[in-house]
Amino acid sequence: MKKMDKTTEKVTTEKLAQEPTEGRWFAVNPQTIDQTLFQKERKDLTQERTRNIILRAFDEVKKNPKKYGKEFKTMMPMLHSINAWAMKETASIKELIEMATNYKKGTHIADWVEQALEWAQRICNGESWETICNTADTARCWRLFIGEYGYLQIVGGATAVGNTWSPCTVTSCYSYEELDIVLHHVVPLIVSYKK
Repeated sequence: MKKMDKTTEKVTTEKLAQEPTEGRWFAVNPQTIDQTLFQKERKDLTQERTRNIILRAFDEVKKNPKKYGKEFKTMMPMLHSINAWAMKETASIKELIEMATNYKKGTHIADWVEQALEWAQRICNGESWETICNTADTARCWRLFIGEYGYLQIVGGATAVGNTWSPCTVTSCYSYEELDIVLHHVVPLIVSYKK
């Protein structure tokens, strides 16, 4: 049997997912997202709200291309899978932020622009508006990210507890004074920028 070297092994584990999948990286390239897909108003209120968030994210990319104009990857970790961290069913907000920062060198918890660009990339890749905005999320856990006004927010659904919210449903709002609050079935949405 042929022995696999470490380089090949790393490539196998770093293989990108076609859509956000727990434990796998999902590639986002703000420069190649087809922005014309987001110009027409949506009749569905959830889709229209999401479209407007995406449009504001595109504005942020234009205003701050050094920060948001580069390719990046997002990942929602699986429970019990973050390197030395024992990703558990309950964790404080502070622990979740630390997990995102310490996942590997250069990672951090997603902010609202990165989350919105992930949704835009999914639609650009061919997923439907309905899948993003109206269909139950398939992820086991909710994701924590930094919201538009600096609050920490939860996004998506959580099949582990039978929650059927869509991938773009944003709920719960926590301030940085509430870092000790313990959340159940929430993982950080982790971001890693291409070097």
